[in-house]
Amino acid sequence: MAIHSSMGMTPAHPGEYLREDVLPYIEPSEAEFAKILGIDQNHLRAILDEREGINTEIALRLGQALGNNARFWLTLQMQHDIWNAERTLKLNIPKVKQSRAQN
Repeated sequence: MAIHSSMGMTPAHPGEYLREDVLPYIEPSEAEFAKILGIDQNHLRAILDEREGINTEIALRLGQALGNNARFWLTLQMQHDIWNAERTLKLNIPKVKQSRAQN
């Protein structure tokens, strides 16, 4: 599921996880699964193709349908997003100096 590179392991996109580790092992077809989730089949396909991410609503729907929870799906998305951002955004933000704590 994760890809090895010189920069470490790439966390899997939630769509990759669904495509490779979930859908092959459940009864409904892709179209039926989209209907169960209450989303358009094109939206599900965009997630599976990693063109769209998982938002809170989709995470809740997946969690209920698959018996896990929204945090699982959002964590996958967050790890994927942060990994990509750390490699693509070249930020040079100075650290903020802390002042003494006020009593």
